[in-house]
Amino acid sequence: HYGRGLGRSFTIATFLIINKMLRILFAVALVACAIGEDTLKSKFLETVEPRLLGTAMRIQKSAEKLEKLKEKLDAAEKYDLYDRYHDLLSRVDAVEGNGCPGWNFQCGGHSRQCISHLLVCDGHEDCDNGADEEDDVCSSAPVKAGRIFDGHAQWVGCLVREDHPVTFVITNIYTEKYFTPRAKVNAKISYDAAAEKKYQEARGYYNFGTRTLVLFPKYEFAKNRYAVCTFNMGDNDHANCEFKMKPTDKVCATTVLSARK
Repeated sequence: HYGRGLGRSFTIATFLIINKMLRILFAVALVACAIGEDTLKSKFLETVEPRLLGTAMRIQKSAEKLEKLKEKLDAAEKYDLYDRYHDLLSRVDAVEGNGCPGWNFQCGGHSRQCISHLLVCDGHEDCDNGADEEDDVCSSAPVKAGRIFDGHAQWVGCLVREDHPVTFVITNIYTEKYFTPRAKVNAKISYDAAAEKKYQEARGYYNFGTRTLVLFPKYEFAKNRYAVCTFNMGDNDHANCEFKMKPTDKVCATTVLSARK
């Protein structure tokens, strides 16, 4: 059959070329039928075999389906399966736990070994599989200087206050040679909903073993509170944050920070 003989290896471009040729053929047919003489009409209609026209219609439909499939594939490229996989693992750990108490580091993989977070990124492999010294674990990428995070603080205690926007700006990060499991962080925090935000200084640290940013505001209004933000959502762009009261550690407000692109 003519339609089957076209082969299955046609690309979208091939279909489009054939489709364009057939459109030209139909256009000629319409012109011939409109202005041609009866003998020209009859000869043209005898030449165009009905099966060929049917095949052309099937090619047209196939080209449309392939084009839609191409659009879906292009859209799928924007969906990062790697990030979604780690996001799912993080959600499971949040519900079931990772088997390690407190701020301990779980060595991951097939190992259920737990070590202190203070042994992570100290230059010595304490995990049997060396996971505590891997580059991605000891990376400060989540809180590198210049990163800006936005969230919306929801107050659950301490003060009677309406929910409001909050912005974190990381201004500096560095690691002291004598203590590498943590990096010191300088930042600015704004709780202002106005267009012209007012930023206040904050200082703290980033814990590599727990992927946690802890900041202590240096201004009078919030001197008795601090922020604990953990990157436990499968990527470096989102963190669950709690604003706590010193020294009781009572949670005053919560938010989810999202990095600006």
